[in-house]
Amino acid sequence: MREISEDEFWQLYKNIPLNQQKAIFSEKTAKIIRDLSSRYKLNSTQEQKLPEIVGNLLLNLFSLSDLSLVLQEELNIEPVLAEDFKKEINAFILAPPSLEETSSTVDKYRESLS
Repeated sequence: MREISEDEFWQLYKNIPLNQQKAIFSEKTAKIIRDLSSRYKLNSTQEQKLPEIVGNLLLNLFSLSDLSLVLQEELNIEPVLAEDFKKEINAFILAPPSLEETSSTVDKYRESLS
């Protein structure tokens, strides 16, 4: 996986959508990654690589369609397992906010106007 400098990171970071910016530093994202590592019994080397892979995905260094291949190569896992990871990362990290979260945000906004 290509390493990026701190300057390059911030340059990429400021050009990605806000939801991806939030996901990069989110404790929720970190917990999801830990849960995936545990559930799929990744070894310590694989566990260390997974956050970097997810971060690079969030920075748009590769597309979601390439995620399975990146996971296979970087984690040395089977294609079926890589697809399972991809589905969960997409559903729990990349997916748009739920209707409930959106409604809560709208309600908070309305209250701020009062």
